[in-house]
Amino acid sequence: MKSVLCLGILFSVLSQPSAALAEGEPFAELIDQVNGQWGGWAGEKQKLCALFAEERSHLGKEFQAELLRFLGTDPVRHYWVGLFLSSEEFLEGQDADPELALLVYQQGIVLCQQRAEEQDMRALQVSLRYCAALLSQQMGLKTQAIAHRRVYEDLCAKESILIGATPIVPQASRELFNSIPHPAG
Repeated sequence: MKSVLCLGILFSVLSQPSAALAEGEPFAELIDQVNGQWGGWAGEKQKLCALFAEERSHLGKEFQAELLRFLGTDPVRHYWVGLFLSSEEFLEGQDADPELALLVYQQGIVLCQQRAEEQDMRALQVSLRYCAALLSQQMGLKTQAIAHRRVYEDLCAKESILIGATPIVPQASRELFNSIPHPAG
């Protein structure tokens, strides 16, 4: 009888919608905007940044856990979210979170590597590696910065068209990337 009661309570608890679902799935408005606008993630950023910042504020201390769940296995989400967390132009008045952004980039890189036979995933990995190298350099993680630059350069050397996936960044960022020592080997 006790086991039936425990199972009943457990089922009741599990079947209750979470607070996030009661108020709407986290990042649902952002995804609606991405899916509804021309260009998706690569389209207009102003609304995307505002929705991301609103969700970040709304989720508070639950933000990181919900964000990592939201990212899932979509490497394109990883790229844009990394930028929304670290690039001044996308922060919407919020503080940058370079540690979380670097984690997001690194997860995106792994996802791209798992689909390396696809040219668009190799191109996205070039973008992610460039951003991860910059962020690593900014954070003083020299070994990581060099490693990301090495793979970035190797990918571009093997398939020259991939150089076109290098993100367009301000001059100061290009100089920071160029300050990363050339990898040996």
